[in-house]
Amino acid sequence: MPQGGYGGGTAQTPTGQSPTGGTVVSGALPAIANALPVLDPSYLAFMRELGASEADAQAEAASAIARLRGRISDLRPAYDERLKRGMQGIGEDFENRGLLRSGRRLEDQTNFQADTEGDYLAQKNAIGDQIGGIQTDLARQIAGGRRARAEAEAAARDRVARENASLGM
Repeated sequence: MPQGGYGGGTAQTPTGQSPTGGTVVSGALPAIANALPVLDPSYLAFMRELGASEADAQAEAASAIARLRGRISDLRPAYDERLKRGMQGIGEDFENRGLLRSGRRLEDQTNFQADTEGDYLAQKNAIGDQIGGIQTDLARQIAGGRRARAEAEAAARDRVARENASLGM
């Protein structure tokens, strides 16, 4: 039975069959070529799924963030309208009571303006916190996927090495 290896012959199993179905190229080691995890079908399937999962997670996060940013831009006009109506209402109330020029009206309007602006900023910050949470969750998902990728690659290398060893390579 001929022996394969470095010299350009056919690598053979103990039964005399070529495990790869091809000829060994001069200088190439079949064990090295076959030890690549990219040749392992389960690893390739995992990588396809990981890529799709990561892309889906990024798209979902981007969509949620865009919706939240849209809510932030929708907030300002609503709060501006609320402020305008409130200031006008305070002014009309003081005018109806004959106190239009009193310092109390300006104080009430200033307090109302500060409260309205505070509410706006609290709402804006809450949405910003939601955006930060989405980004953190996305980063965790991606990191988890990459850890799983490293584990899958190690498992694939181990499987290929064991297969090669069982074939006598």
